[in-house]
Amino acid sequence: MPISTLKLIEHFSGRHGRDVHAVLPGEGSLAARLRDLHVTVKILPFARLRSPARPALFLASLCSTVAAVPALVRYLRGNGIRLVHFSDVIDMPFYPAARLAGCRAVAHLRVSLERAPVRVLYRAWTALFVDRVVCISEAVRGYYGRQSARASTVYNPGPDPAVFDPKRRYERHPALDSGRICVLSIAKFVEVKGHDNFVRLAAGVQRDLPGRAQFVILGNRAPHHESYYDRVMAMIREHDLERAVSVLQPVPHWEVPGLLAHTGVFVHVPRWQEGLGGVVLEAMAMEVPVVAFASGGVAECFTSGMSGYLVPHGDIDSAARRVVELISNEERRRAMGRSARGELARKFSYAGHFAAIERIYAGLFDG
Repeated sequence: MPISTLKLIEHFSGRHGRDVHAVLPGEGSLAARLRDLHVTVKILPFARLRSPARPALFLASLCSTVAAVPALVRYLRGNGIRLVHFSDVIDMPFYPAARLAGCRAVAHLRVSLERAPVRVLYRAWTALFVDRVVCISEAVRGYYGRQSARASTVYNPGPDPAVFDPKRRYERHPALDSGRICVLSIAKFVEVKGHDNFVRLAAGVQRDLPGRAQFVILGNRAPHHESYYDRVMAMIREHDLERAVSVLQPVPHWEVPGLLAHTGVFVHVPRWQEGLGGVVLEAMAMEVPVVAFASGGVAECFTSGMSGYLVPHGDIDSAARRVVELISNEERRRAMGRSARGELARKFSYAGHFAAIERIYAGLFDG
């Protein structure tokens, strides 16, 4: 479940007259946290729908989903649910459950639908089974269909400013070298995240400023993507970057601010058209300037030249030059970092996000 969805549940669980339920595929820390908020949690076991390219996994996930949909319909009817908010595009197989149960439905769209057949399928599916589509950026809405009256753009609320607080003192992660400027990227190891782009960028910066920076990737070796992880590790060796590039295992989300507090430049260079860029917003919250591809909604996160730098998608050389520029100029890094946090507060506020969602909900029930 995206963090922004958790924040939405927290918001509505404290509202008079709201009876909030959360349907999850299994027990865990999230379920426990929601119960602490007095949210009714329903465990409905199902496996995420997998690609047909893996027939065994696809068949198993399809069978579990087919069994779970009627169970969800029964739950919605039995508990008098009036509105279902689907958290992500991976919930697509469950959209019909809301219609079958007689509920209003909102679908959150958090990815850019880059492939035309997928766009056509998703538009048709939502036209049949949901009332409104909430897009997390104008870029995402553009892929869905900007002229559609069904879709609207509501930016994520951004990271919690009380957690991502640059004024707090944080212990340095033991893997970070205090004598070098940290250039950080955060993403699990799947190909669309562009770790190979980050390694090429590191090679370019290392060539121009040898030994000045430590390049850090925070990300885990994702299931079914092990070969990609191995290729990235091989690239690091091929570019003779073993001492310059560090790969750290993921830390709990509340520890991410501590890592960003000791970061000089945040880099985001994905292969795909990113929906928005939550990690970019987290870096901005910690007053870290960002160098990023202008990919999808990333270009909507900040103003290039003021809070960081946007470069054309795929232009690794330009990204490397911007990183060199920031490493070489501490005053500019600090000024851009301060600007980034201010821009974040103006554009990605909790109040604005929840007010927009409330308006969408109210519109479905005539207020």
